[in-house]
Amino acid sequence: MNKAPLGKLLRIDLRSVWKSDAFDFAPWVAENIDLIGGVLGLDLEVVGHHPGLAETSVDVLARDRNRDRRVLIESRLEETDHAHLGQLITHAASLQASVVVWLARELRDEHRQAIAWLNRGDSGATEYFGIVVEVLQIDNSRPAPDLRVVASPAKWTRSAHPIAAHNGAAVPVPAPAPVAAASAPAPVAAVIAVAPPPASVASAPAERVPVTPAAARAASAPTPAEEPNSRYTLFLHFFQRLLEDLREVPGFANARRAEPHSWYSFSAPARGFQYVASFDQCGRVWAELYIDLGDRAQNVAAFEALRAEKRALEHAFGEPLDWDYGQGRRACRVAASRPGNIDDPAEALDDYRRWAVDRLLRFHTVFSSHLPAAAARAEEAVAELPSPKSPGRIGIEMLLPKSFSGTGTA
Repeated sequence: MNKAPLGKLLRIDLRSVWKSDAFDFAPWVAENIDLIGGVLGLDLEVVGHHPGLAETSVDVLARDRNRDRRVLIESRLEETDHAHLGQLITHAASLQASVVVWLARELRDEHRQAIAWLNRGDSGATEYFGIVVEVLQIDNSRPAPDLRVVASPAKWTRSAHPIAAHNGAAVPVPAPAPVAAASAPAPVAAVIAVAPPPASVASAPAERVPVTPAAARAASAPTPAEEPNSRYTLFLHFFQRLLEDLREVPGFANARRAEPHSWYSFSAPARGFQYVASFDQCGRVWAELYIDLGDRAQNVAAFEALRAEKRALEHAFGEPLDWDYGQGRRACRVAASRPGNIDDPAEALDDYRRWAVDRLLRFHTVFSSHLPAAAARAEEAVAELPSPKSPGRIGIEMLLPKSFSGTGTA
């Protein structure tokens, strides 16, 4: 019987890939935020990349798109220590982070216990994760990072075994061999990810036209405890199936679970843009490109850049679209809609889901290539931009929300 030749799996020294925490590893984390999100089952975007060159600096500040939560990521090429644990907690409190991720070569047992204690004592308000990073290599292949969640909230459980990409094929990851030193840094090939299982709640709709992330949070309905088996269950099932359908499209969705909202958003290729599916309270289902770069002038500039190509974009899309300038609001949107309600029969909901999947994919196909130019136009519209002289480091006090009173500044 012929036996296929097997390669030898080696563990590579992290320092052979990333020389510096601040100038190599932290930037890699920021540039590969989708890989971190994939491990945690979150859809993340980078808000700021601030290498830890001082005690008041953070490595990566991100946002959970689907729940609009602040995510703090601290990265270390060495094993964890007490000093960085204290720094992690201080940064989390100062930045009011909802998710805290400690990424390191090794998490010592006492620090895993500390993360478990923090998760128990915070009543779920903040979720703490510990991720061990390794770099693996099969024979002379490109090195690949292996990210393993080793500490997490009790409610977060894994639903997949680690899988590594090697030469285009997915292969199970056995226990690695002893450390092998590499002669020179090599490009990183792929990530190994695990994912949590689906959640179990969803929420009621907000007001008016498409229920955007901001609008849905501002106009939320009763809690799941008040209405556990009706609209919440319907929203959960609808968006969970929508998410599963779109996860079949490479690169479209990272998250694994639906969230408690009457809408669901997906990352677009440029920061400040999202593809959103939603129900409103007026009996309509929406699929849209949602534009919010954080500033009204930037949003309008990006919107106008796209609207200048309206005829070509609608022709490629295949139907007229609603170009919503967002009068009186910060965000703008380009949307398609149809009649529909979450309380309609199951057959109708299946039809709405298929329609939403189709329209979201149309937005993705038609608009994605135009978004970087629209984002560039938006930057040009702002008179004052962050100073280009900064090397990338920024203090915590510059990231605090205006309502935070701990610094004594407005």
